[in-house]
Amino acid sequence: MIIYNRLYFQNLPNRPANKDNYIRFLLKCISPNNKYAINPSLPLPHQKLHTSSQPFTLLDDQIGLVEVSVSRSSKMSNQAFLTFTTQAEAERFLNKYTTTALKVQGRKVRIEMARTNSILGLSMEIQKNKENNESHYLDLKKVLKARKLKRRLANDHVYSKKFKLKRQIRRLKHKLRLRKIEDPEINRIVKEFETRRLKNIIPQRETPKKALESLEPPKNSSTIENPPNKVLLIQNLPSGTTEQLLSQILGNDALIEIRLVSVRNLAFVEYETVSDATKIKSQLGPVYKLQNNDVTIGFAK
Repeated sequence: MIIYNRLYFQNLPNRPANKDNYIRFLLKCISPNNKYAINPSLPLPHQKLHTSSQPFTLLDDQIGLVEVSVSRSSKMSNQAFLTFTTQAEAERFLNKYTTTALKVQGRKVRIEMARTNSILGLSMEIQKNKENNESHYLDLKKVLKARKLKRRLANDHVYSKKFKLKRQIRRLKHKLRLRKIEDPEINRIVKEFETRRLKNIIPQRETPKKALESLEPPKNSSTIENPPNKVLLIQNLPSGTTEQLLSQILGNDALIEIRLVSVRNLAFVEYETVSDATKIKSQLGPVYKLQNNDVTIGFAK
């Protein structure tokens, strides 16, 4: 029996860059007394996949909410998936808003049961069904493997081309066999085809590396002459800096959004008013020490 404990939300307000702030915002709309919505300084639980008996830390104990998933894709910026502890909890939440629509910033949110289970949901089923979890475990491994492959295909263009080449070779072999061609001749034709294609693929890995080696690290832009406004420009951030860390340092009730540009080690932090941004800048000063880096803080243009 397939158990789905995940709901699909549509017609939400567009998701800002700061995922944690967006999750807190949704929690506040769903459950105004939620502790993570009330206290922005309280770190959100980041669920880990495991099969031990250790329980998950819930986002909301009252409704059994475990996780809020939002896509990085701009096409899905107004959609989200909510994972609950059980299918019953998910159905109870869905039934609650069947007659009365959930409204977020004036939008009527469309809610329906998700057609697939989440990775976290599969992991939870493994925990609950220890005696018969083999099928769930295999499903989880399959999903994780597919996600890993998808990520690599998206990030490694050479690997992606080689992956497509393997599929082309399989199709070529199939066509040659349909023509009743002998195996030795098939192997020769395939070898020549593969060699020609690889010549066009392999050099592409070397070219970007040489180009990257010649690039100098970007210089910090001067913000001294910029007039005060509600957006701060944070520069010279340490590698690996996260939006969550910046939120802890620069966050307050007036924080709207943090746009982190990791490749340039900088971030744009937007507040509700100019005075809110000025107050944070005055508190931290023009230079802030973070992990042995002298992080500069100024007004954006």
